[in-house]
Amino acid sequence: MKDFSIITRTKNRPIMLERLFYNLCEQKYRAFEWIIVNDGGEEIDVLDIEKKAKSCGIDVVLIHNGGSLGRSYSANIGVSHSIGKYILILDDDDFISIDFLQKANDFFIHNKDFGAVTCYSQIVNEKIVEGKIINCGNGNVYKPSTSDLSIIGLHIHNIPTCGLIIRRELFIRAGGYPEFISCTEDWAFATKLIQLTNIGILSEVLAFISKRIAPESFYKNTTSDKAGIDTHLLDELVWKNNRVREELNNNQIRALLPILGFIALQNQEISRQFILLNSILQKIYRFTGAKTIAMAYRKVKQYFK
Repeated sequence: MKDFSIITRTKNRPIMLERLFYNLCEQKYRAFEWIIVNDGGEEIDVLDIEKKAKSCGIDVVLIHNGGSLGRSYSANIGVSHSIGKYILILDDDDFISIDFLQKANDFFIHNKDFGAVTCYSQIVNEKIVEGKIINCGNGNVYKPSTSDLSIIGLHIHNIPTCGLIIRRELFIRAGGYPEFISCTEDWAFATKLIQLTNIGILSEVLAFISKRIAPESFYKNTTSDKAGIDTHLLDELVWKNNRVREELNNNQIRALLPILGFIALQNQEISRQFILLNSILQKIYRFTGAKTIAMAYRKVKQYFK
């Protein structure tokens, strides 16, 4: 059994995919498999990368979707064909430090109660010129803090996909990526993951996010508009509405999290107070075995009679 399963979603971006292939060949920790999901793109270039990867000693599983079925479906189908203990969704245009896998493996060995680990992620500005990737300088560095990785924090911030490695059983328990979302599926997934486990931090740049300047055709980043609304914002709205409906139907206090998260973003004191309130509520739920505030109130009242 391989320790890591690296899932790569790709479609007609052979230049990026080849760069990622060389990046994986350089990894110090070699106990990984590479699952390439070709989401309706041309097969010939992907077959060529598969052949090169196998010659480099990388175990490869190649999946061809019958058409373009989307980012979430491609991630989930890739995981379903994998066997590794840990899952990394690493898209064709991103890449990682040569010792990211090694350091993640060491983290999991010494932190068995953590279901996932992330790291700092560097934005790399690039452009494609005559079939070559030209580096145009580095952008910002995503540096997640412990507050970013709280239940509230992840309703406000995001963890770059290429910088998040998850234990397989937690990925499955979280339900995989929501397939009704087309663009911010990684963020929606992370907010479900944090309800199941804690996420550790490797406080150094170990993942790299490619951003194309003046992109052409398939090499553009996956951002677009739907009905005049930015796709990220629209997906966020759809996901939050679905979560609120789901939690309201279950009569859970967690239904307030996506709403209060926006308030907390504007006021740090409110954020601190809400985190304290949520911590107290969770302790009450554990103590009483209740699932709602009303049920907990009745049990506590009865206890102190």
